[in-house]
Amino acid sequence: MAALVMLSVHVKVKHSTGLPRFNPADDFGYFKVESALQYRYASMVARGEPVPEIDRDAQYPEGIRTSRELTMLMEDLTGWTWRLWPLPTHIDFRMFVILWVAVVSSLSIPALYVAALRLSADAPLAMAVTWVYGLSWASIGDFIGSYTFQCLALPLIFWSFAFFCLAIGRQVLEGEGRSPLAGGGLSMGGGPGNGVAARRGYACVSGLLMALALASWHVTRFYLGVFFAAAAWAAWRGAARDFRKAMGEALGILTAWCFLAGLALPVLRESRFALSPTMLAGYVVLAALARGPKAAAAALAAGAVLFVALGQGSVEASSYAHTYRILWDKLRFLLVKPPDPAALDPDARLLWAGPFNSPGAGFLVFNFVPLVLIALPRLGLAFRKAKAPCPRPAVLARACRFEQDWKTACPPGGWAMADALAWLCALGTAALARIAPFLAFFLCLGAARLRVPTGVGQSPTGLRLAVLVGLAALAAAEGLRSSAPYSRLNPFMLVTAPLMAEDDRPMVSLSNERQALKWLKERSGGRPVLAHFGISGPILAYSGTPVPLNPKCESASSRRKSLAFLAALYGGVEGFGRFCAEHGAAFFVYGTGYLLDETKDGARYASGSLRLAEGQAVVAFHFHPERLKGFRLVYQNPDFRIFAVDTQWRGPAAEFPQDPVYDLDRFSAKTSPDGTLSLDVAGVLSRMKVHRNELFKARLLAKMGQREAALEAYGRALSVWPSQGGAAREEIERLSGGSIKLDHQR
Repeated sequence: MAALVMLSVHVKVKHSTGLPRFNPADDFGYFKVESALQYRYASMVARGEPVPEIDRDAQYPEGIRTSRELTMLMEDLTGWTWRLWPLPTHIDFRMFVILWVAVVSSLSIPALYVAALRLSADAPLAMAVTWVYGLSWASIGDFIGSYTFQCLALPLIFWSFAFFCLAIGRQVLEGEGRSPLAGGGLSMGGGPGNGVAARRGYACVSGLLMALALASWHVTRFYLGVFFAAAAWAAWRGAARDFRKAMGEALGILTAWCFLAGLALPVLRESRFALSPTMLAGYVVLAALARGPKAAAAALAAGAVLFVALGQGSVEASSYAHTYRILWDKLRFLLVKPPDPAALDPDARLLWAGPFNSPGAGFLVFNFVPLVLIALPRLGLAFRKAKAPCPRPAVLARACRFEQDWKTACPPGGWAMADALAWLCALGTAALARIAPFLAFFLCLGAARLRVPTGVGQSPTGLRLAVLVGLAALAAAEGLRSSAPYSRLNPFMLVTAPLMAEDDRPMVSLSNERQALKWLKERSGGRPVLAHFGISGPILAYSGTPVPLNPKCESASSRRKSLAFLAALYGGVEGFGRFCAEHGAAFFVYGTGYLLDETKDGARYASGSLRLAEGQAVVAFHFHPERLKGFRLVYQNPDFRIFAVDTQWRGPAAEFPQDPVYDLDRFSAKTSPDGTLSLDVAGVLSRMKVHRNELFKARLLAKMGQREAALEAYGRALSVWPSQGGAAREEIERLSGGSIKLDHQR
């Protein structure tokens, strides 16, 4: 187990430090989007700076209530770990965070082993499925180059589930023997580990861990609702009275911990978590287990009355309406965004992107092939059992005894809960790509539910060994794939590549993004900078300037503000100027993606309309900065422009070298009678892509000393799309004097 955890940590750190944006000597610009905001808070804790109760820099000028709107447990733990680390270290805090994420996220691996061992009583089998999970890309990919809440919340959630399994795992009478399964790793007798006090202790630990998970990630409450549903299914399936009693007791203790967390933690108290739909579902399940269906109906009625009487609906809508609306719109449109963005709810339109997207075929294959093969032994054995001939009465009697012994060792109620969670997480993954790590965990756990005897009443031998060898081979395949996921030598890429949808979004250069961030750090004077919430996090974290748009959009006010920003950007210039003045913006960062991104993940789609018109602010910022009133162009590169906001200034804009991406003539522009501006954006992006590919090829050939081939590639690159600032032409002139060092950041 230690070897597996260390191997998982190694793979995560290797990939995180192998990203193009990783610079060993400089942490500038490494973390993106919300990871950058969380890295900023962790840095403050590590330096001993108090995190402000109202952080005005993170949502200027009104501020964001950090303890009430954000889950800060991960940042606090990271910062305090850095401060209290007893051993001398020479790494920077960015590298420490990478290591912290890799180590903490890998703690999910032993949680799977404990749950599988408790439910299966088969140590080798539990270890085999754990190795498959620990080396799978689905358990690794989300923790590469990121600092998101999942890295702490998932281990807490999975360990909470493992301790819950310990609390309900085996209900046997004192003095019973060991499991009849060969390799059973745990005593089945009635020792201290199986006593009532021990089970209650396990349930308390499970509840405490779930409470901490609720304090570390908003998504945990939705998992908890799914957990209550799975527990209800397991209680219904587990007909044994002792099992239902143990399930009710463990669930009651866990629910009590969550209730106390809802009262004690400000971030949960803000949304009245104790009266949330999630907790009401838990109360109903507990009532059903304790007193039956009538009590459950009474609890449901009482909860509904309190929900309405105390105005919980408005509180829930303010905090989580965007999540419910995304799920509702996904159901309405069968997980596919409609061509007309106006058909979506504004909140869903804003946030239905990135990890909230429904996964495509390429994503599912890349994450779950060959991982899905872990279910084959269980499916094969179930099919074999269904096709087996009816045995003679004496043989049937022995088979029944074996079946009863197996159920004593591996209670169907516990497995029913694990299987229900796997199916529910599969449905969740179909809707949200973010749920994929949950599915990987419960898919691997379910694979440990095997009965592989070679004969009735006998111990497993050959078939069992074949299953273990097959799982070992699957773990090796996952490990090789995870160590080099994008390698051309990876055979799984041959399967995945044809299924991956082509990315039509404009590519943003890492070098250009860092140059814009450094300009803001050096020249903005700490004044507020308005930018899309997707880049506001890095601006705040690395440039030290306040941002009006919060990167997380957790509160209703931050979502309204982001939607108002998009409405102003795709409205008139005067209206956009009023928005900047209203929110105190001194600078505006314009990204070319505002105009070039015509996909359903872009800002144009999120604004509610893909239509462009001559009078829109986005068109003026992209093509006509000299016509702007109240905005002064102060910085420019091929991906970003920075404008100073000055409503009193009426002079001409500053002069910068004309980059072709800002040249209207290259877009074959046409204006229709109704004012709609038609641009050949697809053609421009295609030419830019060919230019980048040929330029990369030319630099690589030059580095290899193939001068003539490099010059030809340079010529093709410049003929398709001219290089801004003459960089390619300078490289051509220097080519005669030696090879050119390849710039990996371009």
